[in-house]
Amino acid sequence: YDEAQKSLEEARKLNAALDDRAGQAAVDNELGLLAEERGDTRAALAAFRHALQGWRQAEDAHGTADALNNIGFAHFQLGAYEDAQTHWQQAADAFERLGEDTGRIRTQQNLGLLATARGHWRDARKLLDDARARAERAQMPEEAAVSRRNLAELELLQGHVAAAIAHAQAAQALFHEREDLRGESDAGLLHVQ
Repeated sequence: YDEAQKSLEEARKLNAALDDRAGQAAVDNELGLLAEERGDTRAALAAFRHALQGWRQAEDAHGTADALNNIGFAHFQLGAYEDAQTHWQQAADAFERLGEDTGRIRTQQNLGLLATARGHWRDARKLLDDARARAERAQMPEEAAVSRRNLAELELLQGHVAAAIAHAQAAQALFHEREDLRGESDAGLLHVQ
């Protein structure tokens, strides 16, 4: 993490010298992701907000949508569900305008997570099932794995143990195929629960 931080700070200086707003926004986004990895959600949120500002100044619609999605996730992690909902809905609308399937699926998954956290089981199931089906039709194994993982959590919370295990195993297998150890471990923990 320290090496990544150092490299990103160097990239920040280079982009500032070049007056490259899009490059600066990309660095801010990566700094946000790094802060998330370190478990510092508040720092991640601040970096994602800087990224959003930079993407908007650079008039980059995809970067703007991505930043809105990341800001929503940071708010979700902090328990600020209304703010998460607002940013995720804005991201979903932006990805829809762009016709960007990956972004649409990811924001739909996130809105499903939010519905799960709020105890809105029916809404959560619809969002997560739709995201899973879209990901599988588009042959997006990473997004399908995340959808399965989120469905496993929903099933577990509802006391549907067999369905939770089935989704967790499917997610684990997809993460394993992609050599995503973190995802595989996360799905494995849900399986054990």
